[in-house]
Amino acid sequence: MSTLSNAELNALAATYRRPIRHGINNDPNANASAFVNENQVFVNFGNLFPDGDAEIAQTLIHEMMHCTGFSHPTRRNPDPTLGQSCAAPNPPLFDCPFDNGVYYGTQPLQAELCIAGAQSDLLLRAVDKAADERCVFDEEGEATIYRT
Repeated sequence: MSTLSNAELNALAATYRRPIRHGINNDPNANASAFVNENQVFVNFGNLFPDGDAEIAQTLIHEMMHCTGFSHPTRRNPDPTLGQSCAAPNPPLFDCPFDNGVYYGTQPLQAELCIAGAQSDLLLRAVDKAADERCVFDEEGEATIYRT
């Protein structure tokens, strides 16, 4: 079952029919980045490719969703000093995988779910991913996935 609507899937398919340029991202903490509604994806091959096929596919579909025109806010990590943890998600305060909140409920993050296969495998990878990555938009609208 898809986590994207038919309209979102159609928009993504239309984006894949556009010429997409690939650039290099040399930020040692970034896997990839893309501008919303643009036709270029910047990849840090040294970071991304060792993570394996599923991570590569998830990152690229996430960035293609930005090229399609979808965005998301900067992820709000739980603050353990305040007793916050994804073991007890609280979407109004912080973001956790599968909370369907303001970050993980967005199209780029939902598109990642289309890649990973079995839900149990996906849950483990999403929790690991959330611990090590964050996606941030800069003042020019470029979205970058950073390793923390």
